[in-house]
Amino acid sequence: MIRLFLAILVVYEHTAPLGGYKVNLDLFGKSIGAWAVYIFFGISGYLITASSFSNSVPQYLIKRIARIFPAYLAIQFVTAFIFGPLVTLLNGDSIAKLWETPVTPIGYFWGNSLLAIKSWRIGSTLSTNPYPKAWNGSTWTIWNEFLCYIIIVIIVSLIIKYKKIYIPIMAFLWLGLSFLSSRLPELIKAGGNSLIDVKLFIPLFSVFMAGSLLYSLKKYLRFNLFGGIISLIVASLIITSFPNFGYQYAAPFILFVVFVIANKIPSPKWIKKNDLS
Repeated sequence: MIRLFLAILVVYEHTAPLGGYKVNLDLFGKSIGAWAVYIFFGISGYLITASSFSNSVPQYLIKRIARIFPAYLAIQFVTAFIFGPLVTLLNGDSIAKLWETPVTPIGYFWGNSLLAIKSWRIGSTLSTNPYPKAWNGSTWTIWNEFLCYIIIVIIVSLIIKYKKIYIPIMAFLWLGLSFLSSRLPELIKAGGNSLIDVKLFIPLFSVFMAGSLLYSLKKYLRFNLFGGIISLIVASLIITSFPNFGYQYAAPFILFVVFVIANKIPSPKWIKKNDLS
């Protein structure tokens, strides 16, 4: 239910640039949609790490691919071959003209089929919109999340035999990524043009690893109200002390609060059965 709520917040925030207006809902200097994506990645870190510990690498990869690719490719197909031509017709243009543009429906579908977005547009469609030419802007997160899936299974496969040290390793990775998040300008300059956009990926991966750390600590943690209040206070102090990058360091405490809420407010049965998020 929490993930569904977060997904709705992302949809809500995306209506603003698409509709040409602003959503003035900020918390600690961060938009409500950015917080939703942030928490979503943290929850994924917990759940996906659990999956990587409980499945063999082939089983894990099959499950992750089956989780993302069918729905993702279906969305891209419908966008490219139904909505793209439909918008072209609504604009009074010929569909044949759509196939003469630099990014045809096939080019859009094929170029974006491996999750990393190569083109946001299809021909000249949506060019007069307040946020012009971009289809399915929110799909940028999927490539970054899939990268987290690949990296975490590599980490777990390397450390799973060393139970005494995998908690310190998870903590070190979370802290290291949080530190790198505070040095993004230098990383962006060093990274150049690559498949990984460090400005987007490093902060999200640090939050993902915070979720992984909580999973590795699960037998020592009790998601109770007292712990939730303490975590909320600690998280607030960290974020206000380091407003530009504090939320990565505060991530385990924020996620602790989220899991306390998850334990106190059960999801309805129909949401448990059908993950609409």
